[in-house]
Amino acid sequence: MARLRQEIAALGETGPKPASEPYRWFPLPVPFVSQLEHDGLGYNNNCGPACVTMALAYNGIVEGSRDTMHRVAEHIRRAPWNNRAYTSFQQTKAAAAERNIPNDELFT
Repeated sequence: MARLRQEIAALGETGPKPASEPYRWFPLPVPFVSQLEHDGLGYNNNCGPACVTMALAYNGIVEGSRDTMHRVAEHIRRAPWNNRAYTSFQQTKAAAAERNIPNDELFT
């Protein structure tokens, strides 16, 4: 460990530190819905349904809950929510469009 400290100290300053990107606060009170399940697994692929659920909840269309996210996943995939299928951006965009949620900036 001492040798490593010496090597790090020998590097010295490599120049000015880059300016950090300014923090931009996004002031929307979007309800948070986790893609993960209580067991922490999350079935790997529920990020799209979680995003759609949060958008629907923000717009007052549904309750922002795990059960709602499961129903959204089933609707988007036309399959059981826990089937581990991926959700494409096109599916996510279509689900938002069905409920008239603006989504012009959603693309791959």
